[in-house]
Amino acid sequence: MVFGKNLWILLLLGVFSFILSSIFSLGAAPDPPEYWDNSTNSTLAGEPVEFRLRWTCGYELVGYIFSLDNCTGSFENITSGSLSGYEDWSNVTHVINSTIGCTIRWKVYANNTNLDWSTSDEYSFKTTDEDTTPPNIAWEDPTPPDGNVTSDNYVYLNTTITDVSNTSAFFDWNYSLVGYWSFEYYNDTGIFDNSSYNNFGNFSGVSLDNITTGKYGKGLEFDGDNDY
Repeated sequence: MVFGKNLWILLLLGVFSFILSSIFSLGAAPDPPEYWDNSTNSTLAGEPVEFRLRWTCGYELVGYIFSLDNCTGSFENITSGSLSGYEDWSNVTHVINSTIGCTIRWKVYANNTNLDWSTSDEYSFKTTDEDTTPPNIAWEDPTPPDGNVTSDNYVYLNTTITDVSNTSAFFDWNYSLVGYWSFEYYNDTGIFDNSSYNNFGNFSGVSLDNITTGKYGKGLEFDGDNDY
């Protein structure tokens, strides 16, 4: 009976030791940082470009490494920086190659306090020249000719806009457009109004850091919590 008790004690100690060793050998579960919301604010050759990427993680973020192929055909780790909290941005500004039409590629590495590393997708764009040619505006039928007088309280307007790059247009009928914010012109406090009324749009809950690449040109990013 004494032998039996000792055997049970040894068995229980063995199970307990196995559980402890399993816990310490497994450690914390890996949870690599995740990335999204990539953007750049320009493609102009020879100019500074901001490369933006957002990171989130279940563990606290630690840092990042920014890697760039500046039209050379190979990547080079350009700079590194710190990240903090459970969500942060790895934003890097770097002057891109001055050759027009070459391909810029970039990616980012990031890690967390659990020593998990992630590598982002590879993003790319072609360098461009500055567009200094204004869009062409052509009035089409049935738009009334210049100097036309009508007794109607309405008129049909039809126009064709052509440009080498993406563009937008609007009708300002009798100065009826009270505000037009394209997000291309801004300062530290807000967005300039392109209408005739200079209704400047002040930042509230957002800043220059929220300027991002939109569908056409630049845009402003909101988090849905008292931002306007």
